[in-house]
Amino acid sequence: MTAALVAVGNVARYQEVGRPPGARYQVASASQQFAAAALMVLGLDLSEPVRTWLPDARPNITLRSLLTHTAGVPDWGTAPGFDPAEPMPVADRAALIASAPRWFTPGWHYSGPGYLVLGHVITLEAGVPYADFLKDKVFEPLLMHDTTVGTVPDDTLTARGRKERRYVEGWDLTQLTGCADVWSTPTDMCIYMHAVHTGEFLPMSDPLVPVRGADDGALHAEEYGYGFFHGTINDRKAIYHTGTAPGFRSACVWLPDHKAAIAVLANEETYNVAGAVARMLRHARSLSHWA
Repeated sequence: MTAALVAVGNVARYQEVGRPPGARYQVASASQQFAAAALMVLGLDLSEPVRTWLPDARPNITLRSLLTHTAGVPDWGTAPGFDPAEPMPVADRAALIASAPRWFTPGWHYSGPGYLVLGHVITLEAGVPYADFLKDKVFEPLLMHDTTVGTVPDDTLTARGRKERRYVEGWDLTQLTGCADVWSTPTDMCIYMHAVHTGEFLPMSDPLVPVRGADDGALHAEEYGYGFFHGTINDRKAIYHTGTAPGFRSACVWLPDHKAAIAVLANEETYNVAGAVARMLRHARSLSHWA
């Protein structure tokens, strides 16, 4: 099933309620926006080399290069530390990723593993587990009561991941800190996007890096900042991130010209989230005037 919401501020313009209502979904790679926010909250110098925290890291990797996917770190694969299905403590995985040879020439190359390294750096710098830091510094201040990191409480309604309508086993999210570890609802994700992109919570004056080959259906990517793509959907400006994990898909989209947030969360790995965003946009426009 899919849960989706279009919101302007705290006003819902269009909503599709999943089953069971109020269930939490994995937001997959869209989790990375929270790692970026956590670094901003810590106020770290983004030019600082990762070697400050991980002595064996490549010398040219900085916090900023990981944030903007320009560190030359590859995406998930089969190399040691780069297989998300392989059980491994976060500290060990982060060390392997940060010390791996550069795979790409300078420029933008998407890397989920790079954000895992950032999540581990946040844990080391904050002196508390990453999940606790996000809860105390991001989720609770924004009243995001249905958003958690890693393990979901036993008494919480959660969607079960599927692929082509068959249930699938997911990754251990406690071992994917910072890159694909958040469970949430469309309401909470819209709360977050509004707070961040209006500057009410945290100014995100991120430098933008040109990207190529990162489109996701109707979502066209032109640049990348700190945890978000900048581009268009149906020729409208959009700031967004999508996500895919075993059994789940997500899309979190901010439309700056309308100050509107769209969140689509699905527990079906093959679901066309970009198409759903376009459909939600059409419904919202037909029901009311944009702010």
